[in-house]
Amino acid sequence: MSKKKPLHKQADQKKQPPKISGKKQSDYKQKQWLVLAVLAVVTFAVFFPSLKGEFTNWDDGTYVTEDPMIWKLDGKAIKEIFSSPVSLNYHPLTMLSLAIDYKLGKLSPYYYHLNNVLIHILNVWLVFFFVRKFTEIVNRKASSETFLPDPYNMALIVSALFAIHPMRVESVSWVAERKDVLYVFFFFLSLIFYLRYLDTKKLSSMIICFLFFVCSCLSKGMGVVLPVALVLIDWYYGDIKTIKEFFQNMIRKTHFFLAALVFGYVAFEIQSHGAIAAMGTFTLFQRLTFGCYGFIMYLYKFFVPLNLSAFYPYPFTDAQGNIPAIYYASPFLVLAIAVSLFFILKKDANMGKVLVFGFAFYFVAVALVLQFISVGSVIMADRYTYLSYTGLFFMVGYSFEYTRKKATASAFNLFAGILIASAAFFSYLTHERTKVWTNAETLWTDAMNQFPFIEIAYENRGIYYKDHNQLDKMLKDYEFVTQKLHSTNEKIWSNLGNLYGLQKKFDLSLNAYSKAIEYNPSNASTYLNRAITLSMMGQYAKSIPDFSKSIELEPKVALTYKNRAYTLLQLGQYDQSIRDYDKAIELYAYDTLSFLNRGISKFNAKKYQEAIDDFKHYISLSPNNPQAYYNASISYKSINKFAEALEYARLSQKFGQKISPEYLIELQAKARKP
Repeated sequence: MSKKKPLHKQADQKKQPPKISGKKQSDYKQKQWLVLAVLAVVTFAVFFPSLKGEFTNWDDGTYVTEDPMIWKLDGKAIKEIFSSPVSLNYHPLTMLSLAIDYKLGKLSPYYYHLNNVLIHILNVWLVFFFVRKFTEIVNRKASSETFLPDPYNMALIVSALFAIHPMRVESVSWVAERKDVLYVFFFFLSLIFYLRYLDTKKLSSMIICFLFFVCSCLSKGMGVVLPVALVLIDWYYGDIKTIKEFFQNMIRKTHFFLAALVFGYVAFEIQSHGAIAAMGTFTLFQRLTFGCYGFIMYLYKFFVPLNLSAFYPYPFTDAQGNIPAIYYASPFLVLAIAVSLFFILKKDANMGKVLVFGFAFYFVAVALVLQFISVGSVIMADRYTYLSYTGLFFMVGYSFEYTRKKATASAFNLFAGILIASAAFFSYLTHERTKVWTNAETLWTDAMNQFPFIEIAYENRGIYYKDHNQLDKMLKDYEFVTQKLHSTNEKIWSNLGNLYGLQKKFDLSLNAYSKAIEYNPSNASTYLNRAITLSMMGQYAKSIPDFSKSIELEPKVALTYKNRAYTLLQLGQYDQSIRDYDKAIELYAYDTLSFLNRGISKFNAKKYQEAIDDFKHYISLSPNNPQAYYNASISYKSINKFAEALEYARLSQKFGQKISPEYLIELQAKARKP
């Protein structure tokens, strides 16, 4: 009678994965890399139009074209990148990546768009590896009675949908959203190393997981949700079955949660200075409805990604302060989904677990931007789904596998046909959507098509028209907003004042600036612009109070001191003019014109030697300006240095200044005298 093997050993043997021959393993790897190559090519083709895009006037200036922080890649610049928030966000790794782009191509938008697309392709691959590895380790631990989806098919479907869904476009085609693709890149690297830790229990994998988590948070604050995602993975993996185990699991991740709290606090502190709306803007219940509305609308856009927009405004309130009914209905829809998930989990533990995991991952990744606290000026944004949709894609991949193995052939063929048709349609929509981001005109025109009454679209398209010298189009947009929409946006009125000023319609310009000041009396630039307009009209004395008010509001703007100094020069108040030029140069020493004009003020104040010093400094910076040489000549003449005066007069003449023969003869005669 033979001995029976111990039962626990039999069970262990039963759980061992089947061995794959070397040839099959080689074929499997070749197939995998072929699929990854196809995914990369398809993704690149779908997003190819974005490579032809320009910078937009929506944050691209703040991040790239107007941000000298990224224009140098030296120790000082890197220190500034890691110590300075940008656009009310702290994301130094994002800024560092943009600095590298600037190093490669200066202000050519091609490199920025190309790198966004390439990082997105890397993210597609990471999603593939994450889902495949996750499915493999879950399958290995599952009982023989549990349905086991194919890891390869799961990974392919989830990563393909991640690659081509139209809601990806904003994150990939918008240069300023480099932070999205970059934080998700590190996010999935962190998840993959966590799975490796679950598989091997090696401490090194956990350390790398934590480091990539920190990198994710340094790329965008939304990376702070990763610890919750890790707990969710443990629950799905089977390591959490009771409340006690849940808290024990969280305690084991204390270092993750502490780091998340630190980054979260930093983000909240920075955004509290402008990005977070005042608590009195909407009621507490309305804020709840906004969050639930976003949750539902993102689900809707997942299935029907049509009528997308770069800007989704908050709802208008009626005279009683009420918002549209759909917002009030949203909490009940969310509750219905939650109750349904609970009953499905009770009835079918396997399918229920997949649905709970998918919806929970979706919710965790999007929860911070569901506008329970109003952050920013939009109620929702396509970019907020870049990570969160992974949970929904996971459910689709699992459903495909479940249908393939459990349903009838006709049902599976129908499901597969719908999935393939949807993927093709989504690819087309994404390809076309990238063209919307070609430039600010196409972007904001598209937003107007979705929401005809949002002021920011007219404001920013008008700025685009101004930058491209299409002033008639700008005027049409701004007059529509001010006259038809009765805008109280001081920026729009101020820009309209600038436009009228360019057209020499000074009275209309002054009226527009006055309107802007009425709506916001604390904007220093509006006072500055009105002062400049008055100065251009020759009303120098009237402009001085506006210059002074602008300085009172923002005392460290060189441009304001420079313009007030010029006005004081015209008024003959030379000493005050010199003091303002001194301050302007102190604040911005690279403005050569301030040296020239300060020299003129000093000349008029009879400070001839000091004037000569300024003229000569200006000449050292701009050696081809004949007026500067002439100014130096007459200054030397004023202190009886006729040889020097003659030298500079001839240099002035050489560079094109018309010098009277009498002046030259006079200097020659006096220069000869001992």
